[in-house]
Amino acid sequence: MTPLQQMVSDCAALYRAYPSVAVVLTATCCLSVALMALGIRRHTARGGLEFTLAMAAVAVWSTGYYFELGLPTAGLRFAAAQLEYAGIASLPPLWLLLAAGYTKKLDLRRPPRTALLFAVPAL
Repeated sequence: MTPLQQMVSDCAALYRAYPSVAVVLTATCCLSVALMALGIRRHTARGGLEFTLAMAAVAVWSTGYYFELGLPTAGLRFAAAQLEYAGIASLPPLWLLLAAGYTKKLDLRRPPRTALLFAVPAL
């Protein structure tokens, strides 16, 4: 059995053990990817790019959590948790950029300001 087939069968075990949790996590991931696709189509609207990036972060977060629950070994779960952390840590600055871009109250899209927003989550 290849590693990919093993991972798919382990995640299928999550569906058998906790079907409601697995369905909610799958729906969350699919919905965030669908909203990300909508954001890509409307990237020129106010806050469109920030919205797209925020939905990508939610998709990474929910996918990482799904695999964290479904994978059998501690090493694979740790790798999934690291993937999950990338989505969790990037979401607050992205929401702030979304609010600032949509309301046009603050100009946070300049590279030094954006870098400062992501400095703490990068640690």
